[in-house]
Amino acid sequence: MENQYCELYETKDRFLSALLLSLGLRLDQSYQEGGVTYFVFENKEECEDVIKKYYNNELMINPKTFVDAMQNIKHMIHG
Repeated sequence: MENQYCELYETKDRFLSALLLSLGLRLDQSYQEGGVTYFVFENKEECEDVIKKYYNNELMINPKTFVDAMQNIKHMIHG
């Protein structure tokens, strides 16, 4: 079976991480280094496509879903 996720997308931006989570992209892992939390998502190409759409103001998102994802991100950062 071929791996459908050829590359991972890594970011320390908690807002972009919440956006990706709220749109259903899979978080592979998170880790802390030097007091900074990094979030690693599967499918780099899809992540970059979502981020491009975000910056071009082409996304519609459920506000509650985003807030829930943001709270999950905060828990990952602060324990």
